[in-house]
Amino acid sequence: MGFFVQLLIAVVIAIVTAPKPTVPKPASLTDLDMPTAEPGRNLPVIFGTVLMKDPNVVWYGDFELTAILDNSGKG
Repeated sequence: MGFFVQLLIAVVIAIVTAPKPTVPKPASLTDLDMPTAEPGRNLPVIFGTVLMKDPNVVWYGDFELTAILDNSGKG
């Protein structure tokens, strides 16, 4: 009988002390590594080939914005 009591206590302790899964926080706009165009931001001087995270775009050709229209009839 003592073996089963010790086994039951060990199982209860294992369940109680098990780490709880954490819920990840949702991604926000600050988590994205995408080019930005912010006035006053420093421009790095780079020699050679370097991978830049979140570069500041100074000029991007003849870029045009096109609105996305919702043709589904809702809203």
